[in-house]
Amino acid sequence: MKKMGIFKWVTLVLAIVLASVLFAACGIQGLNGGDVLNGGEGNLVTPNSGVLNDNDGETNVTVIYEEIELGDIIIGDVNGDGVLNRADLTFLAQYITNPEAFDLSPEQILAADLNCDGKIDRLDWLILWRFFSHGDITLPCIVTSGDINGDGAITRKDVLLLLKYLEGEVSLTPIQELAADFNCDGVIDDLDAFLMMQYIIG
Repeated sequence: MKKMGIFKWVTLVLAIVLASVLFAACGIQGLNGGDVLNGGEGNLVTPNSGVLNDNDGETNVTVIYEEIELGDIIIGDVNGDGVLNRADLTFLAQYITNPEAFDLSPEQILAADLNCDGKIDRLDWLILWRFFSHGDITLPCIVTSGDINGDGAITRKDVLLLLKYLEGEVSLTPIQELAADFNCDGVIDDLDAFLMMQYIIG
């Protein structure tokens, strides 16, 4: 196994702190709607990219669960046509980018909450994309963005696990890979580690 030297750790931490200051000073946000991600069958429309937070690009669906029986719902069939296919991926991206433009039925809202966390956000889109592009997860897929080790919290332990993954020291399960892609852009990289540290620091 390859070990990360102390110099690399110090450099990474300094880079994270410096980037955090620059992001805050410049007010840098994620890219806006219409971002493109290569999903294996040409380019796909994706929802806005950037850091997940409590108010950005999500719809609260907790109340809906109390009103609907889940037996007739096809999880992932967001457009409500009775078929789970890539059209649902595009529909979900468009909905997340501009939810006010859509009037989803309660069944569609439940079908869109792919990780059953009570909200519809970019992580739901990433789960559906992974389902179609890799075929290595099932729906629904219970995962929390950033909680790579699955202990119920986003901590420095998750960042350390991500850094070890990026260095090739450990491998991740498909669920852990979804959690590690903190900005839900379809790529697990140093930016995810930076954003997770920024989230933890506050």
